[in-house]
Amino acid sequence: MKLTRRGLLLAGTTTASTILPISSALASPRVKGAAELDAEYYMKNLLNSNKKGQPPSSVSGFASSSSSKPSINPSCRDPSDGFELQTDLPTLTLSAFVEESERRNPGFLKRCRSFAERSPAFLLKSFQTSCGAGWKGVEDLNAGELVDRWKSTADLRHYDFVCYVFWRVAADDISQSRDRLALLNEVGKQIYVQTCGPGSSSSSSSNSSPLTQITPTLKALLEKFKSANLVESYRVVSGEAIEAVESFKPFDYLDDEDIVKGNDVNLVLSIRKPATLTSALQVNNEQSLFQPEFIAPAVSQCFLANGLNVKPVQTYFVDSVYRQDPNLFFPDEELLQFTILK
Repeated sequence: MKLTRRGLLLAGTTTASTILPISSALASPRVKGAAELDAEYYMKNLLNSNKKGQPPSSVSGFASSSSSKPSINPSCRDPSDGFELQTDLPTLTLSAFVEESERRNPGFLKRCRSFAERSPAFLLKSFQTSCGAGWKGVEDLNAGELVDRWKSTADLRHYDFVCYVFWRVAADDISQSRDRLALLNEVGKQIYVQTCGPGSSSSSSSNSSPLTQITPTLKALLEKFKSANLVESYRVVSGEAIEAVESFKPFDYLDDEDIVKGNDVNLVLSIRKPATLTSALQVNNEQSLFQPEFIAPAVSQCFLANGLNVKPVQTYFVDSVYRQDPNLFFPDEELLQFTILK
């Protein structure tokens, strides 16, 4: 039976904090993420590995970031990932986060420097020397000085570390999930408007869905992230072989019909080597769902700007290389699941 995007996403998931192990006997990429108990069935279904009699994954509660202890996550970047970032979009993303965080809780940057200075040395080193590749031009700076230079993050690892610090401090400042989502919504709005323009909404008649009309804007936004070296590549997860996907077509007329009928439409984007991968994995390892991510809030604005609604985005980490040892998990990809509704 052919595996399709629509078939994969019939069952929705809601947010909880956990890491979901995939059977070590499966000789294909493993996925770990944040979702409730039924998500293990969902993700195993994604990989055609559902087997009866397997115990469900245990789910822990939403941990407070202030009580979480930093630890080294099992991520590992390739040495070639030390490429230089462009100066426009990386600075824009961080500026949007700082501006909104300062507005909500003045003194945000001062707390970020203080947090960075208190961080254990091994944590900084895990960002700094991942896979043996060092940082460019900031090797002699301490953690506090690295945060002070957040406007000039010329190297991916520097950007990644600053994102980790910003999100951890913001999590301490904002305890409620709804307020954290509101923060990211405003950050995504700033990124969307400044990259796509305030007039980038797609016009559509009242009796048809704008989903298929949003595709050009969505593609242009993702291309901005790619050209800035904030992601290596992106694609729609549709169940087809990667080689068969020749163009970016996230929606079709069936999705338009579903929206008109009041049904939810799901979209899964694969983001290969995002610039915030190490920081997101580190925060996830500390048992928090409030993970560094700029693409999801920006993409969500594509739908919100066109009169649609989006549920909180689900994130899954993927190791594209099968490893016989289940303890080895080196993610290099994120799956972002968007649930869109009228």
